[in-house]
Amino acid sequence: MLSFSSKKNDDFSLEPEALEPFLPSSDYDNYEEEQTRQRKANRKNFWIHVSILLFVLFVSESTRGIVIPSLALYIRSLGRDDFFLGMVVAGYSFG
Repeated sequence: MLSFSSKKNDDFSLEPEALEPFLPSSDYDNYEEEQTRQRKANRKNFWIHVSILLFVLFVSESTRGIVIPSLALYIRSLGRDDFFLGMVVAGYSFG
């Protein structure tokens, strides 16, 4: 029920029964079912987005595991020393 009080700290409480005039049909059960359905859909969308993010992170870290070991062979084939190899690996990590 919608209630107001004239206290200094105005208490305003809106209970579900007060929403009945604003609902498409005056049936609160339909409103409650719709809210439950929307919560489930939002939860499903959340896990879809988290799964996509985790897949992208997995792929990016997998490429790091492939590129860094092969950099040592490539840098040594160019005739560079270990210091330059360390600089390249550090630069790859920043990038």
